[in-house]
Amino acid sequence: MFRRSIFLGLMVLLGSMLVYMVLSARRQEKRISSPPTEIIRKSKPSATRVLAPPDLQVTDSTTEILPPSAGSGPVSGIVARHSVTVRNQGTSHYRGFMLKFDYLAASGSNVETRSRQVSQDLPPGATVRLQELLMEGLPAKVRRCRVGLAWADLAE
Repeated sequence: MFRRSIFLGLMVLLGSMLVYMVLSARRQEKRISSPPTEIIRKSKPSATRVLAPPDLQVTDSTTEILPPSAGSGPVSGIVARHSVTVRNQGTSHYRGFMLKFDYLAASGSNVETRSRQVSQDLPPGATVRLQELLMEGLPAKVRRCRVGLAWADLAE
């Protein structure tokens, strides 16, 4: 008889613990399922960047390869002087663009690639002429240069 009363008491205790755990889980579930607060952040508008825009074209590009400067220090490489004309043949207004210079050896293989950012407005139909762009420290193998556009930023 004594064993039955202990067993019955433990069963009641176990049952009450089970009911308590179920009810507390439901309370936590209701608290978690409430809709989260919405956070809205605004950012400043930025320019849209277009990779290799088809409406911007390099219409004229001249490169003058200058020999290394003769000085008392070590030879720092040759210098290239560029004159580039870019024309906007589209309907988009551009705020700035990046020129890409591919320096080629006599065999036509690419020796080095450099870039130069230009922060000039280029409205539709306009032409920009950039003169005296100097690139210093180029390898001695450079014989000619190919100029292209890497990207351009659209004006807002």
